[in-house]
Order: sequence, then C-alpha cells, then structure tokens
Amino acid sequence: AYTTLNSHQVDLYLSVYPAKDSVPYPRYKMNKITVVTGYNALSENIERYYRDTTTTDYKDIFITRGRDHFLRSTAIYRPNLMRKGAYFSDYVLSRTYQNYSNLGAVKQVSIVTRPSPQDSLRLMDATITLIPANPHWFRANIDGTNSAGDIGIAPSVSYQHQNIFNGAEQLNIQLKGAYEFITGNKSSSLGSNYYELGGEVSLTFPQFVFPYLKKSWRERPNASTKVS
Repeated sequence: AYTTLNSHQVDLYLSVYPAKDSVPYPRYKMNKITVVTGYNALSENIERYYRDTTTTDYKDIFITRGRDHFLRSTAIYRPNLMRKGAYFSDYVLSRTYQNYSNLGAVKQVSIVTRPSPQDSLRLMDATITLIPANPHWFRANIDGTNSAGDIGIAPSVSYQHQNIFNGAEQLNIQLKGAYEFITGNKSSSLGSNYYELGGEVSLTFPQFVFPYLKKSWRERPNASTKVS
C-alpha cells in the first residue's frame, strides 16, 4: 500500500498467489451427481442402509434409495439445479439447498462437493443426502369466544400428510366447529343457541399442474399448485 500521494488516498495493490503445482483457480464443471435418499444417520446404521439400496440413473443423476422410497425420481430431479457438464456455481448450490428445504417431505439436506477422481483439476462430484421428515402432522385446537356477552367455544382439528403420493404433495384436512350460548328470551329465536360446523380439504402439488404449459414452466422448483 503506497501512501506517499499526500492527498489522503492510498494506492493498493493485491496479489493472489495460486497453490503450488496446480492450475491457478480453475473453473470446475459438474461431473457425477449422486442423491442419497431415505437415510437417517440418527436412526439407521450406514452399513445396513447400503446393504438394501438400489441405484438408478435418472437424467444423469444417480439416485440411491434405501427401503424407504419416499420420493419419486421426478420429485428428486426437479429441485436440483446442478447439472452434469455445467460449471459449478455457488448460487446454484444455495438454490438447490433452498429448493429441497422447502419440501415438507424433506427434514434435512446435506450437499457435499469434492474434486472428481477422474480429473481433480476440472471436474467436481456432488453428493446430496435427503433425510425424510415425518409425513404425518396433527394438531388440535380449541378457542373461547365472547360476542356481546354470549359465551362460546370453537374447537378444530387438522391433519396433514406431507408426502401423500411420494412426490412431496401435501394433503390437508381440517374440521372445525363453533357453539355459542345465546342469552335472552328463550321464547324467541334470539334466545336459541347457535352452532356452526365446517371443514376444508386441500391438496398442494410442488409444481405447476395445468394443461398446455411448456416443460420449463412445469419444472420450476419454486412453483406450486393448490386445489381446495
């Protein structure tokens, strides 16, 4: 850093030295991409998992499955933005993390990249591990109401299946009710107690489900379609 300009300014020169005996900072291309699904290190032995696994090649992505086939190949391929032959990108890596984390069927995501043993200078391998979440989710709730002195209760129960068709689809079922004790003249209609019953069923797909859409739109990882 040179400070002899006498103008409250500094000329700064930065030299970045490459590692010895290597190509200076090469751009890596993705080579082998492996997705390991259904393995949970907290509840399953790694040797037992790989004893019962099968590996399939789906659009240049090797998918290794255990006994729990909790996601279809299309649901695994769509959130993954890393492609064989494309340059490695930290932005693509972060987006892939985010896309998998947004799936309710996935509890945890791990992505490990390392130089490929085929060509450690220019090729990069990636291993994506997807740990399944508990597909069932249940909640019960009860509220108290007070409308102009009339007391009531409003119970509700909700159930959600986060992977109903093994494609990260979410099924939601909600039942709710309300009962209000009306104070007043019992001989009139204003003195009657009121109750309300209701329910809602919805199914959410992690993609655009619409006819005549081009393939690039249907495979957008941040798209969803909800029918209720």
